[in-house]
Amino acid sequence: TRDTHTGNRSLRIDWTGEAPQAFPLITQTVLVEPATRYRLSFAARARDVVTGGPPLVIVVDATSNQELTKSKPLPQDTTPWQDYSSDFTTSRSASAIIISVQRQTCTSGQCPIFGHTWLDDISLQKLSANSP
Repeated sequence: TRDTHTGNRSLRIDWTGEAPQAFPLITQTVLVEPATRYRLSFAARARDVVTGGPPLVIVVDATSNQELTKSKPLPQDTTPWQDYSSDFTTSRSASAIIISVQRQTCTSGQCPIFGHTWLDDISLQKLSANSP
């Protein structure tokens, strides 16, 4: 959409009821170097998100499916843009990661989600390679 943090476009997610919990809803596979430290950064904002299982961004190793990091839950109230960042280190055998938007698991069985979430300025920065 044109509601951006910077630049010309952002990703808008419209929550309209049922959406799977703890399941990747949007994914991007990214090539990485093994045993290397990275920082995932992005900006997020929300409008009227109502749910017991808020969205978050998770990074997993593409081969082992091991979680490397996850953001704190994304905003639910109507908020201005907020910056998020999280550091992680890839395994010695890593060649790719999967960055995904998921919902946090709800404590009750039925857990719809309504409202809107925006993501922008998503970047992955290589910080350093770890010594073997």
